[in-house]
Amino acid sequence: MDTEAYWQLVDEARTRTRKGPDAAPDADDVADSLRAVLVERGVEAARAADAAYDELVATVHGPRLWGAAYLIGGGCSDDGFDYFLGWLVAQGREVFERAAQDPDSLADVVDEDTEAECEDMLAAAWDAYEELTGEEFPEDEEADEDGDDDADDEPAAEPFWDFDDEAEMRIRYPRLAAMFLED
Repeated sequence: MDTEAYWQLVDEARTRTRKGPDAAPDADDVADSLRAVLVERGVEAARAADAAYDELVATVHGPRLWGAAYLIGGGCSDDGFDYFLGWLVAQGREVFERAAQDPDSLADVVDEDTEAECEDMLAAAWDAYEELTGEEFPEDEEADEDGDDDADDEPAAEPFWDFDDEAEMRIRYPRLAAMFLED
């Protein structure tokens, strides 16, 4: 499954959970709906969706979006960033791609009450697989000795900066900083 096909599944899950024509669906509901869509499609779809999700988030895993997540969440751990990326995928392709190009564009999507985390999105394919087979999702053959993906061991394309440096955050994310940092 390529990322195009994965986005079609996410779109179907979002459509199933939408509560009105203008209402954005809840990220946890999207994750649950995606799990159900994958159960309908079968074991191979669940395996392929997991790989497509990993490929997709690998394209944006770095300091630019991490800084935005840090502002929105008032801090952001390693796991918190993974959950943020799950939330971002659950927002749909348009929001995801816009944020990948301009993380500050998330100011159009979030407010002070937004819980921009969705751990369930990371496990939707795994949960579908387990529901279909009664077994846990197979271990990643590419995991290294410490249990992490090798991709995490690669240096970020852009260096990290101090996310607690409010002046730097205001330069990089003027709209988000205006929402989440005190004057």
